[in-house]
Amino acid sequence: MTANADERIITPSAAMLLGLVLSFAAATKDGIRLVNDISVEDTDLGRRFARVAIAAAAALLLSYAIWSVYRVYRDPGIAFLQSEGGAEWIRFDDAASLRRRPRAPHVVEFRRTFLLADSAPDSVVRLKLFRAGQIFIDNRMVYDTGPNPSNWKDWRALDLRQLVRPGPHEVRVAVTNDMGPPALLAQSRIPGFSTAERWEAARDGHTWVAARRTATGEAPPPFLGAPKAGSALAAQLPLYVSLSLAVFIAAVLARRRPSLLRFAPTPSAVRWAMLACWCLFGLVNFTKLPANIGFDSTGHMEYIKYVVEHGRIPLATEGWQLFQSPLYYLICAPLYAALGSDPDSAAVLYALRSVSLLCGAAQVEIAYRALRYVFAGRKDLQAIGTAFAGCVPMNIYMAHYVSNEPLAGTLGAAVVLAMLPYVYRPRPGTVTLRRCLVLGAIFGLAMLAKVSAVLLAAPIAAALAYAARMNAKPGGRFLPAFTRSGGTVFGAALVVSGWYYVRNWILMGVPFMGGWDPRRGADLEWWQDPGYRDWGQFLRFGAALTHPIYAGVTGVWDGVYATFWSDSYLGGFMGLRHGPPWNYEFQATAVWLALAPTAAMAAGVVWTIRHANSARGRALLLCCACAGVFGAALFHLCFTVPFYCTTKAFYTLGAMPCYALLAAAGFDVLTRRARLRPVVYALFACWAVSSLLSFVAV
Repeated sequence: MTANADERIITPSAAMLLGLVLSFAAATKDGIRLVNDISVEDTDLGRRFARVAIAAAAALLLSYAIWSVYRVYRDPGIAFLQSEGGAEWIRFDDAASLRRRPRAPHVVEFRRTFLLADSAPDSVVRLKLFRAGQIFIDNRMVYDTGPNPSNWKDWRALDLRQLVRPGPHEVRVAVTNDMGPPALLAQSRIPGFSTAERWEAARDGHTWVAARRTATGEAPPPFLGAPKAGSALAAQLPLYVSLSLAVFIAAVLARRRPSLLRFAPTPSAVRWAMLACWCLFGLVNFTKLPANIGFDSTGHMEYIKYVVEHGRIPLATEGWQLFQSPLYYLICAPLYAALGSDPDSAAVLYALRSVSLLCGAAQVEIAYRALRYVFAGRKDLQAIGTAFAGCVPMNIYMAHYVSNEPLAGTLGAAVVLAMLPYVYRPRPGTVTLRRCLVLGAIFGLAMLAKVSAVLLAAPIAAALAYAARMNAKPGGRFLPAFTRSGGTVFGAALVVSGWYYVRNWILMGVPFMGGWDPRRGADLEWWQDPGYRDWGQFLRFGAALTHPIYAGVTGVWDGVYATFWSDSYLGGFMGLRHGPPWNYEFQATAVWLALAPTAAMAAGVVWTIRHANSARGRALLLCCACAGVFGAALFHLCFTVPFYCTTKAFYTLGAMPCYALLAAAGFDVLTRRARLRPVVYALFACWAVSSLLSFVAV
């Protein structure tokens, strides 16, 4: 039995080469002339530079897409199950588990009876096993992949005429998988053999049940007591009706009597109101939160304790969360040591949670400053964007937990803020040594807080390139200015954070070792449901609107939406009774009301594409790029680590000012029609109130 010899694939090198060729082809026609000879007196310079940049970015994106498609279909390290030839992948029909599973062999047997007729035109059957196993016909083993097959995505072909005589037979396939659920795909023209037919599955070899198609997806866990969105909305309807009417009437009166707008809150007042709410969160909630609440909180506490006790930064191989970049833990270690070094001490918990709370509040301040800069003269958009930033749930709930995410997100947001002057009407004094050093230092600190900040390197380079081109002297060249500014920014970042990655390289052989890197040790390897990906997980959506709690089990989009607009994963706990004491009635309603700010952000993206040549459009285009790289990295993680725990929107906290700017632009689009404006404001007010009340501990 051999793999299909006629199968042809695109190799990774060919895919990358094709992408690079397309990149050069897209940029060469106008790019070389722009880079070398165009003067700033050319009034069409900005437009042509943007066109070349967009073409090059699109070509590089296509290159990445080709490489990604190759990996999805051919890389055995990517657990992607694609139905083929009319057959579908099947697995044992069991309920989804929220617990981590240690790396260990799991065996499932699949069986099916079939009839091999004398006149069968094709007796060849093809099978794929996720990931290894044996094939038996009439209890006689006819093929064994071995414990480590070269590529489980290759077809295993069998000619049944060479193995059995015509007549009825039973095929049994024992599939073994140590990092996911065992699954089977079988394709044949023989009636009854294809997995499109009804197969049976058993874990113990005795209790047989109907196998389930993987494409059907997982159902969210039935948390008893979790409110449903519909019933929660009905219970809170009087509050929302009253609030909507008040905002609606105020908006109508303001439209008819503009003099009333002088009583509207200023952007600064909204900023201070949001920060006051955040102070109340700390005062009210800290005493009610369980000591060990928060995503991987015990691992983060272990890191802090390690720094205090050993006086050094740990290696990634020494513990669960010890692979993380060290800045957050270096900040928390003195607080931990000064307050008694007891992880269960109230004083220690309050101090460490205060670090996260201050980072979350800083996100509101950064968004406010970005809005004031990009939407100068539009106080209404500044105010609504600041309110949006203060009410985004993923920023609120993460600010209550002991975690490095709030600090990493805040420093990433600061990098975005520092980049805006380079694309928003850049002037000759924009690219200065001081500005470049500040941007580089912030970028270096972000890299020292979490390695994912490296994603901002490409937007930084694009912003510096645009500023260098636009500020070039008449007849001047682009590359020297870009080299100076880029060298300064990235050189400063290297000085601030490079020592940590060089140290890792010396001691471990790599600059960074991720959480799922097998080199960290077998005792740190584990997996979660679903354990694989298919296209359905990236196309389904809706569970987050009816069952936001652990909606990430059902699909990627549900997980992203639910974790963006609610604490869907309960701070890392697996039940309402032991999870954070949030007001889940309001959370269930907020995910529906969040459709309004979601639509605003989408409208902001559309506006950006249509007005990319304007100063504001360029700033928002930079925001789209920053949010895009974070989003692309999140989806890449979901593909390569197919566990529900990777579907977390708060991994993109560094793009918080981008979300606020895009939402403000979208609200501007949605409120241009005077009759629609009161409705939009009323929906936004209901969402904001619901979001804030969701995180008042009860």
